[in-house]
Amino acid sequence: MAKRKATKKKHNDCWNTIGVWSSVPEKCERLSQVVHCRNCDVFSQAGREVLERTPPGGYVTQWRKEIAHQQGESDTTLKGVMTFRIAEEWFAVPAKTLQEIAEQRTIHRVPHNDNPHVVGIVNIGGEVDICYSLGDFLGLSKQANVINAYERLMVVIYNGDRYIFPVNEVSGMTRYGEADVLPVPATLGGDKSSYVDGMFVMGKTHIAILNIEQICQTLEGAAA
Repeated sequence: MAKRKATKKKHNDCWNTIGVWSSVPEKCERLSQVVHCRNCDVFSQAGREVLERTPPGGYVTQWRKEIAHQQGESDTTLKGVMTFRIAEEWFAVPAKTLQEIAEQRTIHRVPHNDNPHVVGIVNIGGEVDICYSLGDFLGLSKQANVINAYERLMVVIYNGDRYIFPVNEVSGMTRYGEADVLPVPATLGGDKSSYVDGMFVMGKTHIAILNIEQICQTLEGAAA
């Protein structure tokens, strides 16, 4: 006995023949009531049938593998960072270490302060913390032609403590891959190069990747 071929159920795609997506001069009479085929129960029912259709063998398994592969690839090769400027240099810190970017406010000087990297103390969110000069720490020269109109305070969390750094400008969050990392720039040579893990290029801007954990460890020891 010959096998009967499975017949595929044919949908009524009236939206293509007499509906809004057709080119015939006389359209469906229902359009005067529903205005558009998307509002018609025939179109809605066809959509439900497509969603309820049983997927072909292996379809779901294959897409699960594809999504898992993409997520795994993204998690292992891309790193999220916050980019910001101090003087004329651009830097990045891991997004996971950043608590917030605060508006500039009064920084109170600390009497008899012997630490050259301490700017003073500042109140952010009801908590008073030490404000450090990351520019002085990295040996950046103060330049008179730098525009400070976008000054912010960057709050970083390390080992449960907050570290506050004034920055001249915040660009925002971005991501880079391990393959994008270049050697440490010459402008941050010497003993400060150990606080930079490398650099990457965003557009035409070279951004140094700071080892913020090591910086905070050093500042913590200096402030003790």
